[in-house]
Amino acid sequence: MTQDEGDSSTGEVARRLGVTPSYASTYRARLIAAGVIEPTGHGRVDFTIPYLREYLREHATRHEMATRRRRNTRGGAGVTRPDLPGRHHV
Repeated sequence: MTQDEGDSSTGEVARRLGVTPSYASTYRARLIAAGVIEPTGHGRVDFTIPYLREYLREHATRHEMATRRRRNTRGGAGVTRPDLPGRHHV
């Protein structure tokens, strides 16, 4: 849902996640019950918590950057790290 500027199609969200519409529907119902999202029309939902979309976008970006830093620090698969001559990491 964070990829969308406004409300989201539940079918599109399921497609992006690679799950069945039935599976996505279960989590849709749980998030609605918890007050995190709300239905905005037939097959559409949006966040109810102000600025949650922006927070999640920022958090995802930070997580991705940290993951890349860790990967680069450790070296990629089959890459020799300069501080460990002759050693390869899988």
